[in-house]
Amino acid sequence: MAAFWGPPRTGKSTGIELLRIELESLYPGLAVIVVDSWSYENAREASFLEDILTACDHTFAANGKDADKKRRRLIEHLIKVGLESELKQVVLIIDDAQELKDVHLKWLSGIHNSLSRRGVRLMTLLVGQEELQKKRLHLLRCKKDNLVGRFMVHVAQFHGLRDAKELQKILEHYDTAEWPEGSGWTYTRYYADAAFQKGWRLAKWSKRLWESFELAKQNVPPENQPSELQMEYLVRTIERVLLGLNGTNITNEVASEKLIASAIAGSGYLARLQIITELVADKIHPNSKTAA
Repeated sequence: MAAFWGPPRTGKSTGIELLRIELESLYPGLAVIVVDSWSYENAREASFLEDILTACDHTFAANGKDADKKRRRLIEHLIKVGLESELKQVVLIIDDAQELKDVHLKWLSGIHNSLSRRGVRLMTLLVGQEELQKKRLHLLRCKKDNLVGRFMVHVAQFHGLRDAKELQKILEHYDTAEWPEGSGWTYTRYYADAAFQKGWRLAKWSKRLWESFELAKQNVPPENQPSELQMEYLVRTIERVLLGLNGTNITNEVASEKLIASAIAGSGYLARLQIITELVADKIHPNSKTAA
């Protein structure tokens, strides 16, 4: 079907959960199964099938070690939940799919075929890191076009934030999304009601916030600076900004910039940049040692 890749902490796992919720809302009765991949150093079919059965909340997921029995158990379960759906379909989402080996895809292909013969379509989505792109090229070079056609016809990148305009769109949701719905209380209003009533919006800080993230990267060599802002650090920063709004004079430029700088530092973003700097330094001086 399709594969999506992106760097760590861009929000892939959160995106998977939101996709699951959306699919189950749009198509009541549709089974959406999310499986976490592990580091399968030695590919064992029984262990792999057990992981999927566990994700299905199957009562007997861990029973026995026989791969044939686990395969039949899984196929019968998927057929059952698939036929109960109006779409006669099951969605299987595999997170950290870069850990999968060729044989895992071969096993999944067999399950696809078994379900298809029983009138159930299995839609598989692979989500992982950049290695998924390399996996697709590897399969093509090995003439395993059948696996590419089954699982990786389309490969798309899951991006982080790339500019202030994208950031502004996200902040606008904090300004407009109400909880509970219809209450008139947005996330921004909840944390800064007085300023909100006077027309202030978090989205007005989008340029300032973006420039602060860009400024934080200055100690990293330009060629090694991250080109995108990972969602994990952005969300943590916004949380800290919102929590600090009540005690901050947001009309004071110095105070607002201090709040933003503190929020970015508390998000872990600066620590991440420090790691990048240290890795770059280690590549330049691999044999250097810190003086005692």
